[in-house]
Amino acid sequence: MGLIKCPECGRENVSDTALRCPGCGFGIVEYYNKLYGRDVQIQNTTNSNVHQKKKETKPFYRKISFYLLLGILFFLIKFALIEPNKPTYEKIYNEYSEKISSYSGRSVDELATICAEGVEEMADLCANHGESYGDYQAWATRLYNDYQTKVYAITFGR
Repeated sequence: MGLIKCPECGRENVSDTALRCPGCGFGIVEYYNKLYGRDVQIQNTTNSNVHQKKKETKPFYRKISFYLLLGILFFLIKFALIEPNKPTYEKIYNEYSEKISSYSGRSVDELATICAEGVEEMADLCANHGESYGDYQAWATRLYNDYQTKVYAITFGR
């Protein structure tokens, strides 16, 4: 970039990359591009580069904000709506343990069926929902122990 004399009006100290001469409006860049066969970008005096960078970063931050908001929304839905309704070993154990302890019949077979349903539901939770097999064994054993206690009470009248 050099300072030249305008070929049209003779004004001194005009940039050879200026869009137009400030004195007469002559197209300086176009003239020198044609004269020397160069491809100089036209200089814009309105600081468009600064505005252009701001425009480029806005969509980037909007995208980040959008995906961040989407992620937060996903976790809120997952943990506020889905997780509380998800079956757990403890919920299943509490349900079937209550059924066993409140059983007032005298049939050990009916009681065994209640226990088997609870254990089967726990096995389904382990197989289809990715729960721990070790937890399954522990909770199923607790339920089976409740069943044995009730069978003992039915059998010996306690």
